[in-house]
Amino acid sequence: MASSFVLSFIALIAIAITIPFCISSPKTPLRGFETRLIHRDSPESPLYNPSLTRAQRKEAARRRSIARQNFLTRRMSPAAVSNATARIDYNNGVYVMRYKIGTPPIDTYGYFDTASTLIWMQCNPCKKCYNQSIPIFEPGKSSSYRKLMCDDDRVECGLVPDNGCPSEDGSCTYIAAYEDGGSSEGVASKETFMLEGETIPDMTFGCGLKNTDTDPDENPPGVVGAGREPSSLVAQLIRERTRFSFCISPFNRGNRSNVKFGSKAVIHEGNQTPLLPGRYGWYHIGVEGISVEGTRLNISEDVFRWRPEGRGGIIIDTGTTYTHLASEAYYAVQSAVINALPNYKHKINPHSEFLLCYDSDDGFHMNIAPDIEFHFRDDRRLGFDYTLDPNNVWNEDNCMTIKPDYHGLSVLGINQLENVNVGIDFQNNIVTFKDTDDCRDT
Repeated sequence: MASSFVLSFIALIAIAITIPFCISSPKTPLRGFETRLIHRDSPESPLYNPSLTRAQRKEAARRRSIARQNFLTRRMSPAAVSNATARIDYNNGVYVMRYKIGTPPIDTYGYFDTASTLIWMQCNPCKKCYNQSIPIFEPGKSSSYRKLMCDDDRVECGLVPDNGCPSEDGSCTYIAAYEDGGSSEGVASKETFMLEGETIPDMTFGCGLKNTDTDPDENPPGVVGAGREPSSLVAQLIRERTRFSFCISPFNRGNRSNVKFGSKAVIHEGNQTPLLPGRYGWYHIGVEGISVEGTRLNISEDVFRWRPEGRGGIIIDTGTTYTHLASEAYYAVQSAVINALPNYKHKINPHSEFLLCYDSDDGFHMNIAPDIEFHFRDDRRLGFDYTLDPNNVWNEDNCMTIKPDYHGLSVLGINQLENVNVGIDFQNNIVTFKDTDDCRDT
């Protein structure tokens, strides 16, 4: 118990001192590279189920969206903040990333999740594992695999979430507990990863030996955590690259989504806003206000301000499909949209996923909808006004795909960021936005 406390204390000190460049990977200079992100419902996805109807996919996506929102708001609760084993999200991922692991390398994949802070996968010899479509990773067959040991790797073990020392064999253990009851327990380890032909040695990850999965749908072997904590994929790669970007393509226009690191990352010189400090490894950004059809709404800036106790703020999240706005901001937007369309009948359905809808029989179509503009924060003379694309706001049922959050958190979801390149530069602590017609061209 004392050793575990010391390791956790060391981790907290390391996180407080610096942005997460602490885990020693990689050891050699690496060029920039990119890899694809695949929507879980795409025919190219290893999770694709051809037997599901379009209605069933929409219902499954609706369930995941609600579960994701619940996860994020619960994560901010005082109980979660004080809980040493803070629960995180697993079954509600949207995009998967393929990669190779081990020597010789084998193919695997996991959810790419900017709100998770650990890379982990199921490993043999597995004491308890759920079904997956590809063979479970065999670390004993890889010449580059090694466990993190409590004595020899004390600092690196301390940076792994919910680590435990000592164990029976002296190895560093971890526990990842999830909101839906799923979990992963195993050994913090080092291994060689390969992403799009780029070999990256000594990556820290969790080798899961005891895993449970509560989702009836098939799920990937694990998670590719891409948050801002030291054990995530992004934190380990940015030691050499300092920046990354991602671009999400509309699902119905082909599978062109990607994530880029280092020299290939797209950091736009124009639309920049500060990357703000915050908890949980999330990507906090600043919003000063919102306008509808050119009129600034009466929304207090405090609505979008992150508070030190862990509440509030606005984040970017690849696991959130639709944007959530703190309820005060959402209802201001909803009211302004209705007022801007006095000649069109609207419907408010409190039991629907999307509250505000219009009837196409009444002549409504998205091109007559008012512009919704976000005013991003202007710290250090950085900031810009960004108008959401109507295609990213209204769906085929003429419903506004923005949702209220009654716990004060606002989340910029990937549906509102389709065909937008989001760049994150850790050296300069900025987030940039760049519109594109095709993510492959960024």
